[in-house]
Amino acid sequence: MRMLQAVAGWVHPAGPVVAAAAAGGEDGEEALLDGCRALAALVSIHPAEDFHAGYSLLGSLTCECLQAGALSSLAEDTAVAEALSMLLEAWAALLQGPQRRGWGQSVEQQIPAGILQAAQQVFQTFAQGALATASQEAFQDEGGEDATGSAGALSRDDQLVNVAVLARANPAASLGLLDTLLGERLARVQQLAGSGGDCSQTWEELCWLVRMSAHALADDGDGETPVIPPTLMTAGATAAGAGTADPAEQLSRRLLEMATSAGDPAHQALLSPRLLEALLWAVSRWADTYLMPEDSGGSLHHFTQQGPLSVAITRAFGEASGGGAAALAILVQAVVAALLYWPGEIQLQTEATSTLLPILTRRRALCRHLINLESWQQLAGAYAQQDPRLLALAPPQHRGLLHSLGQAALGFSDAAQTEAYIVALLKPMLEELRRLVGSSDRDQIGQRPETEQMLMRVLEALRGILKATHPRFQPVVFRFVHEMMPGLLEVQKLVRRNPMVTLLLLKAVRAFTEMHATLLECITPDQMHTLARFCLGLVTQYSQDLAGSHQVAGAIESQERYKQLLTLLKLLTDLTDRDLQSLAPAPVTGSADSADVAQVVLLGLHLVIPLISPELLKFPKLCRQYFTLLSVLLDSYPERVAALPTAALTT
Repeated sequence: MRMLQAVAGWVHPAGPVVAAAAAGGEDGEEALLDGCRALAALVSIHPAEDFHAGYSLLGSLTCECLQAGALSSLAEDTAVAEALSMLLEAWAALLQGPQRRGWGQSVEQQIPAGILQAAQQVFQTFAQGALATASQEAFQDEGGEDATGSAGALSRDDQLVNVAVLARANPAASLGLLDTLLGERLARVQQLAGSGGDCSQTWEELCWLVRMSAHALADDGDGETPVIPPTLMTAGATAAGAGTADPAEQLSRRLLEMATSAGDPAHQALLSPRLLEALLWAVSRWADTYLMPEDSGGSLHHFTQQGPLSVAITRAFGEASGGGAAALAILVQAVVAALLYWPGEIQLQTEATSTLLPILTRRRALCRHLINLESWQQLAGAYAQQDPRLLALAPPQHRGLLHSLGQAALGFSDAAQTEAYIVALLKPMLEELRRLVGSSDRDQIGQRPETEQMLMRVLEALRGILKATHPRFQPVVFRFVHEMMPGLLEVQKLVRRNPMVTLLLLKAVRAFTEMHATLLECITPDQMHTLARFCLGLVTQYSQDLAGSHQVAGAIESQERYKQLLTLLKLLTDLTDRDLQSLAPAPVTGSADSADVAQVVLLGLHLVIPLISPELLKFPKLCRQYFTLLSVLLDSYPERVAALPTAALTT
């Protein structure tokens, strides 16, 4: 108590102290920051039930910083903004303390009601400040980083993670507030769009609201199975007992309502590309936790949350009720809209292919429903038929799209259907390669910009589906790639002076070897032999193209060469996998076409070494990979290495 009184002497009353710091006075800034540090330190060592005398000071300081404009981009790196960050972290530590100590009681039982009320007030003040700042800065151009406003700066995840803890302190009030604010802004957008008004400010407000809603509803799984936050579980149980709506379900439905608008061409004018991008991120985070949750009240939630999933959540978004399939259909339609109806919006389409689609195809339960959705069939069909709108996507987006399309094949139970689906995805790649290498003037065509874009798109798509390959459809993938092999070697000749396409070609082949290293039960010795010979042909062709050119002319070329050689070394290292070695047939004496893994890797390394200059070995990753491969060779093939000619060892 005496320590708290000492701290209060620095920062009480909060208004004048924050005002002095905002004015730029050195003494005022020092007093504010020292006081916030001291409060944060006290919170870190005292449980919430012992901090009842300090929460009012913590709350008043936080609200004063918000009212002083700490969220404005103009306040970035100021004492007030720094103080706000410390105060939000202190609030998070205060409210999460009971969760770290155990689940014997609910958070509400462990934290005094006064602290929960103060947290709700701070969250409400934060929301008001964030919306005001988003509206004011909607037209601000921040040097090209955020040409449509600064809601992105307000939505920094590290800050919103702490604010989400405040929101969860009183879910019924906070999630209800977010739902109300979203509803009001959506109605305003509809009104402005109908009258021809400017929606920019409201769109920026909606950007912040959807991101904040996603943070409040769900945590980042961070490699673990995401679960619904415990305070939201408790709020759902309380609502069920009182016969009222589950706040998490209500807010979830609001986000899905917005996603429905994205997938409806008649309502797409209500969304901006930036807002749709934020929405796709938000529903991705939501879907990872709420959409057909893997455990509907079994052991996972019993041991971690002391209770089953909310009945309302299970009914609304579970698999058995059909609500999950309906929500999945909405999200897929939003993805289709982002890819087909918003041309040129690279960030939006990246969010669709790299964030939302991987989450929707991560679990087999979702894939079983995906393959039966009309919207998913539309998307897969659009790629199979080479829809120009999909062809216009950036090459990395093709990798993400094909990876997810390939993952969805796990939803088929019939082998024939699986094969037909995969063939439809792979066939366009094979046909485009055949058209190129079969052209009589392919040397001229190969130098055109449109050919470069086509090859980058095909190679990235191939990488995507290779990384998604499952034992069930490995044979058909191998068959198609086997047919592509001559074309890929021919392409390597055509693009030998194009470092970007060359690198993507090497990465695609490396993805092929990686796939076989992880699907050992599917590989036959003949397939392993084919793979080894192809890799040797690739390395041989690469070394011939670059023979005598290992002296690097400049930093950019050095970077490109480094990436290519690093990929080649990784490819050769993949071939040395002990399990892959066991599949390779022994070489047939006198056969020029036979080679075991050791021959391929040793010859490949012999061809690559002259291309590695001392300057390139200064790249740590390349140097490490080079010596990793050498150590693997010495460990796996000591007799073969010892039998090498002396000249080979001197390199």
